[in-house]
Order: sequence, then structure tokens, then C-alpha cells
Amino acid sequence: MVNKKKILFLITKSNWGGAQKYVFELANELNKKGDYEIVVASGGKGLLLDKLKEYNIKHLPLDSLINDFNIFSVFENIEEILNLIKNEKPDIIHLNSSKISILGIIASKIYGKNKTVFTCHGWPFNEDRTFPVKIILKMMMAFIVLMSDKIIVGSNAVLKQTPFLNFIKSKISKIYIGLTHYELLERNKAREILNIKEDGKTHIVTNAELNKNKGYDYALGAIHQIVHEDCLPVHYHIISTGKYKEQIENKIKELNLENFVTLHGFVNDARKYMSAFDVFLLTSITEAFGLVLTEALYGRLPVVATNVGGISEIIIDGETGLLAKSKSVKDIHDKLKTILTDKNLTNKFKENGFKKVKNEFSFDETVKETEKVYEKLDVRR
Repeated sequence: MVNKKKILFLITKSNWGGAQKYVFELANELNKKGDYEIVVASGGKGLLLDKLKEYNIKHLPLDSLINDFNIFSVFENIEEILNLIKNEKPDIIHLNSSKISILGIIASKIYGKNKTVFTCHGWPFNEDRTFPVKIILKMMMAFIVLMSDKIIVGSNAVLKQTPFLNFIKSKISKIYIGLTHYELLERNKAREILNIKEDGKTHIVTNAELNKNKGYDYALGAIHQIVHEDCLPVHYHIISTGKYKEQIENKIKELNLENFVTLHGFVNDARKYMSAFDVFLLTSITEAFGLVLTEALYGRLPVVATNVGGISEIIIDGETGLLAKSKSVKDIHDKLKTILTDKNLTNKFKENGFKKVKNEFSFDETVKETEKVYEKLDVRR
């Protein structure tokens, strides 16, 4: 009997962001193969735990991670992770998110009997932070990439910004995060569930966590110009939750958009509802890849997105959508207005975008390439 390779996925939070979706889908696909023993450990509660339970994937809680990250909690975090590693004895620890990656690498080195793989879901030093904080974050990321045995990045943009890239090229792999198979809801059904009326308006959607990095202020500024200056019949829908919700609500009131914007909150498996909408908008300030854009293209939606990070590897300007300058209400507005008024262009984007996703972003390929990374590691059997 061949021993299964044991993979321990570590991720800081159990909510449902892009990193959590990646961990769940990769864990689930590897678990189905039967060649691996899969364990996921994370802090807090959220949809990730529900998904893992539904698909019978073992989950272990990391209770100390729910506390704020500070010098006093670090030792408690490391001790908890180290005890988990000693009990589970994984061959490979697959790290996701910055906080747990630092803690996990330290615990792994203390244990000394496994290999580590770090998937970068975006460099935190690209976020809107003070210069001293960015320097600290860059040093922390440098520690992670130097100490990890293998590194996975999700786009060329992330690859180019990897600290000490010239020294670690042999252990880094670029692997796009593809789409697992799913069926879109029929348009009328999706609209019925979301309570979207057939009102003759163009319905624009953003499906992204409510945080500052998604640039919602700029999106709302562009929508304000579309409805109050251009007088175009549109309605803007925001799907997701997050700590920036109150600021978004205040911005909606400030711009007199109460009748033109709907906050849907969390929608389970929101990608299936893309058929309910007409245009997808993503105004990120920083974005490692932009998985939601592949979901939008799969739903045959024309896209306007800001030209940051790995977005331009999905949205080819003028071919699969339009790229706008980040933090520019004017440019976002101009590109959005073009989409809204040029029917031939939007039809072109719908077809080109769908073909690109089908041809280039398969999760089967993501799994296959990730397994190649695991196979390169000299682990015990």
C-alpha cells in the first residue's frame, strides 16, 4: 500500500475571500484524487469552515489567531501551530496569507521534519499604508520567501515584485488560479432571487470584499457621474461584506446614490449570479490577480477594471474589456460610459472574454501545476 502524502493547509482567517476560496478548492480537488491526506487549519469562524465540513475535509481550529497580531501573541501563535504540526505530522505545509505564513515557517523550522510551500495571494506592501509600515512588511515578505522551500505566485505582476527574486528563481512557480466547473443560473432566475427588476436599466455589478483596497470610493464617484451628469439609466450592485461597509454606505448618501446602488451583502457562490447583470466593474487599488474577473468573463459580462497588479493578464485592453487608471474617477467613468454606449464593443468583449477564460484559466491546470511543485519536494513517505 502506497502512503498518502499529507498536506496541511494553513490560512489565517476562515471568512470567504479569494485566498480562502483557493484553499478550499485546492484542498477539495486534491482530496478527491485519493493520493493525499488533506488537513486545513485556520483561525476564527466563517464560510470556509462550512464548505470544508460539507465536503468532508478535515479542519482544525487555531484559536490563538483570532487575537490581534502583536509581539505578545506571537509566541502563543507559534506554540499552537507547532503543537498542531507535531500532532498531524504533515509532509508539506502549504501556507496562505502573510500572518500565518511567518508563524507557520517558524514553527515548521522548529519541527524540522516537513517542507513548506508558500502561495502569495498579493504583496501587502502594495496596500495603502504608511512608508515605515511598507518597509516592515517588505522585510517580513522577504523572510517568508527566503525561508520557504517552494513559492507559488498567481500572476506575472506578483512574480516581478517578489523580494530577492534573482536569488530564489529556482524555487518559485507562477500558477494562475483557474475556475472550477460550475453552472450559471438562468438570467431570470438569478434576477428573481436577487430581486432585480426588468426595468430597462443597465445593471452593473462588483463582487469583491468591502475593503479600502477595492477602490469603492472611485467606483461610486464614476457611478455618480453616470447617473447625475450623463443621465444614463443604470443601477449599481455591490455583492460581498467587509469592514468598509459603513464608509461605503456614507459615500452612497454623500453622492445621492441611494436610489441607484444596492448593497446585497454576502451571496453564497455569487459567481453563479453573474448572469443577472450586464456589466462588471472592478476598481481595485491593488490586486494580485483578480479571480472575480475570470468569473465575470465566464458569465459573458463586459468588464471595466483598473490596470493594477495581475488584472491586465486577464483583461486585455480593447479585447476582453477596458482598463482604467487606478484612483481616477474620470478615467473609470470614461471607460464605463464607453461600455454602456457601444453595443458592438460589448458584444466583442463578451465573446473574447469567455473564450479566454475557457482556454487559459482552468482549475484542473492549477491542480496539475501545484502537484508538480509538491513532487519537487523531497518529503518523507
